[in-house]
Amino acid sequence: EIMHHNIASLRLIGDDEDNIGIGEKISSVLLGLSRVIIRKPALVTKPSKSRREHPDLAHFVTWLFESNVGRHEARCRTDAMVMFSCLAPLVAPGSSSKDWVHAKIQKDGLKSVTSIFESDFSLRDMPELTSSSLDDLTFWFTKLSTALDCYIWALEEHYITIAALNSKDAGSVLITAIQKFVVDLAIITKDHSIFDDHTPSEIERVQRCKCSVIRNLFALLNLVLSGKVGHPNSPAVAHVRASLLSAPFFKLLVMCTVSPRSIGFPTDIVAATKKTQTSSSSQSSQSSSSSSS
Repeated sequence: EIMHHNIASLRLIGDDEDNIGIGEKISSVLLGLSRVIIRKPALVTKPSKSRREHPDLAHFVTWLFESNVGRHEARCRTDAMVMFSCLAPLVAPGSSSKDWVHAKIQKDGLKSVTSIFESDFSLRDMPELTSSSLDDLTFWFTKLSTALDCYIWALEEHYITIAALNSKDAGSVLITAIQKFVVDLAIITKDHSIFDDHTPSEIERVQRCKCSVIRNLFALLNLVLSGKVGHPNSPAVAHVRASLLSAPFFKLLVMCTVSPRSIGFPTDIVAATKKTQTSSSSQSSQSSSSSSS
């Protein structure tokens, strides 16, 4: 009951920067309660009528996965992912969280998982710069960033394979959504007409959501190209690579490298990146000098 209501509180807090401290405290409570359950699973594995929200751990774990790992609120989503990975193995001793997801896929189909990651495939409703509002754009960016984060997590934990991105049974529209984003939406700047008559804070909000998509997109591609989710030359990996590594993508990559501020990345992040690059170059030069000596 306590965990359920704390997760609900994280939903309400959302990603509001003014409530970061509260969110951190709630996350700490959830982590502590998860540790208690891991040490004494017998306390919650047997059904009890006195528990109003979840009669037992199995019900709670199902709720975590189906209703929370795909949430748009980043802290809520991340905490749900961590708790699911820790608690799912306790539902059936000797199993793993991967076994739990695979059993769900075998029972309900791959689409039952991808629909959670993609907000019931609402990514299909793709915005157009000529007709969509700023709110429409922001919400779609948030959904795409969430989907990318979910797929990265699921691939890293081996809950699904990279083939899920291309499977007709999965019903995923992620690849199509990424292509739409890269070609039409990723490199719009604050000078675009869609930002006319909007306040700086509204523009910053959209740009922040867009940059979140870019970061998660790069993280997904890094995972795919690393070989950790399949051999780089396997058909499934090759298909994803060919679908995403287009001329518009490389244009986006160059702009993020050369002029990240024009894309919308915050000044402090850009400054920190340059500082890191300068430090690395300095260390490299010192190392070369030492070697020469």
